Amino acid sequence: MDSRSSGGEMDKVGLGVGGRQGVGVGAARGGGYLENCTPANFSRNTLPDPRLEELARLGLQREWLAVAELLGVDAFLAAWRVLDTPDAPRDDSGTLTLPLRRYSQWLRWQRNQHIRALRAAGLRPSEVRERLKENYGEELSASQLRRIR
Repeated sequence: MDSRSSGGEMDKVGLGVGGRQGVGVGAARGGGYLENCTPANFSRNTLPDPRLEELARLGLQREWLAVAELLGVDAFLAAWRVLDTPDAPRDDSGTLTLPLRRYSQWLRWQRNQHIRALRAAGLRPSEVRERLKENYGEELSASQLRRIR
């Protein structure tokens, strides 16, 4: 192989380029050019959206303010626009009166769907009860399981 080095320092590193060079001694601390980089900050803006205060001054209930804070004001306003249709139920003052089931009903419905799926997969009632205890922390009796169709 023809070497173009002059027989000096380069011959000690080894033949090849990049990672194909022979075993050599790397820099002790790296190149140093990255020491001025700062960690990326991907956290959400910590300042509250000023429109939350406007919604509070408008008289929105605290539960809706909490939803707006959780989802973000833009998403909340988009949902509000969807809910505020001309045929939406209202009381005498014009306030929207949209019925919303309790969250616990959603959880119970999901649990019951899971029970049905476990049964359909051929699990015995004792195995279904084990899975419920494991996944939901609930203990249902055999008669309660039978009532879920």
